[in-house]
Amino acid sequence: MASGDATLLENTLKMGHYDKVLVHMIDSNMWSVLEKFIDKIKVIVWVHGAEIQVWQRRAYEFERLSSDEIARQKKLSANRVKFWHKLLENPHQNLHLVFVSEYFKDESLGDLGLSLSKDRYSIIHNYIDENIFKYQEKSENLRTKILTIRPYHSRKYANDMAVKAVQILFTKPFFKDLEFCFVGDGELFDDTTKPLKEFSNVKIEKKFLTQEEIKSYHDNYGIFLTPTRMDSQGVSRDEAMSSGLVAITTNVAAIPEFVDNSCAIVVEPENPKALADAIEYLYHNPKAFLKLSKAGSNRVKSQSGFNQTILKEMELISE
Repeated sequence: MASGDATLLENTLKMGHYDKVLVHMIDSNMWSVLEKFIDKIKVIVWVHGAEIQVWQRRAYEFERLSSDEIARQKKLSANRVKFWHKLLENPHQNLHLVFVSEYFKDESLGDLGLSLSKDRYSIIHNYIDENIFKYQEKSENLRTKILTIRPYHSRKYANDMAVKAVQILFTKPFFKDLEFCFVGDGELFDDTTKPLKEFSNVKIEKKFLTQEEIKSYHDNYGIFLTPTRMDSQGVSRDEAMSSGLVAITTNVAAIPEFVDNSCAIVVEPENPKALADAIEYLYHNPKAFLKLSKAGSNRVKSQSGFNQTILKEMELISE
């Protein structure tokens, strides 16, 4: 294993020992090296999001940015568009892209005004390790314990919607029966969670967690509250569902490709009342809670288990 810059990559490839390069988060710098060798090596690129999305997809971030920073972001976006057009208008036969979802592929290429033939890309979801996020049968009592584990560095995670849902539930007579836990970190954490400090049944924990720590939280809660403004899959949601939590999320972006109301509760976006209503529904319907818990875990296992993800990647690499 080595860590280095474009020069190290070029010198390594010049040795001629490698016939495949697997790339995460490609940019023009990296491509300036890889294109020199593309006739002799296969390049497989995993596309994630920020490196390909146009600025309009993240315009909700601009309200907290200065005019200079907004201009800078738009310029960076224009440069990305030029780069991806160079890369994909006439893609080399040795270049192959991997997208995490059909939605993300359609959105990314559609925004760029580009298309790819089916032999030039694959759809492979992020792997959800059921050995770590093993299904644990939930008791009815856990439907009153609501967990959210999210980053707080971007408004895309819609943590403000989760906070507003708690404030709405405060007006309900059963609010005292509920227990919430907000875990995460990022520059928006303190301001976002500040309104929750008045509630004695809301825990606020500013920290990042390991996978093993996340699982320990999963085992002690029954509902995973995870609204969003943009997701190409939603790994934290799938991990929670795999563990048996009932996910409450929003009907945007790639969400419908991974969950529906047969295995979770999916509500309209930008509607904290709908999130609160979903929690209330599960509170009053313990049998529905148990049914969704099992169905959610099965959905993740069937869609993002080893055979559907890691095995597909291994087959792609070995072709």
